[in-house]
Amino acid sequence: MTSDHRAQLIDWMVEIQESYNLNHEALYLAVKLVDLYLERVPNVEVEELQLLAGTCIFISAKFEVRFLFFN
Repeated sequence: MTSDHRAQLIDWMVEIQESYNLNHEALYLAVKLVDLYLERVPNVEVEELQLLAGTCIFISAKFEVRFLFFN
């Protein structure tokens, strides 16, 4: 994965965040989750990056919802 791939992936994640009206914190957490995953699994196929990013966005959104409603 190159820095250009990561930049495109983050741009796509920002579009998803805006279209679903998610908090900025959810986006930041999703980017952090993507980076942590890519540190541990360095050989991710380019075709799987959107799946990874989408999964991280939905995990972070769920975390934010639980954090807001249960605190």
